Amino acid sequence: MKNVMILENLHRIFQEEVELMTEALEVEKQKSMAILQAKTQLLKELTQKSDELLKEMIKIENQRYTLLGNLFEQYKDRIQGMGMNLSSLIKIIETLKEETKDSIQKKKWEDNIESLITILKQFRDTTESLKSEVITNQKLLQRTKNIISNLIDQVEKKDQTYDLKKSKRINHSYLVNQSI
Repeated sequence: MKNVMILENLHRIFQEEVELMTEALEVEKQKSMAILQAKTQLLKELTQKSDELLKEMIKIENQRYTLLGNLFEQYKDRIQGMGMNLSSLIKIIETLKEETKDSIQKKKWEDNIESLITILKQFRDTTESLKSEVITNQKLLQRTKNIISNLIDQVEKKDQTYDLKKSKRINHSYLVNQSI
């Protein structure tokens, strides 16, 4: 029963992380539009929302690290020298399966492991999508910053059209005579 609970807890934590990352991905997509449409107030609000989601993700991630840390500590003799990585997690999961004797528990375990694998794939895919969207937004912000800097540089250059010291006197009568 304990083995099944470990898998259920892992599943729950990864599910929560996927939900938070999915929400963060949607916020990042909205931020892209806000950047492109130069809606600074909306961008500010969305950035605050991102910060709140990030704080929640950190809390959940810490729970995951604690659970995995305890799991790795409990089975350290079976994963000697492997460290905390996916290979050692798989080894621990295999050990958990072997330790499950009851056929009903084994069936429940198999269902849980399939569910965990599915959520881990969602976790991976959502993480990659979120990373990609964040990188895109960083590039958009940099491009926007460059455009604004170029505009400011152009405005700061003196336009000789309005420079009164260098303006040439134009003979108005000559212009009038030429147009007739």
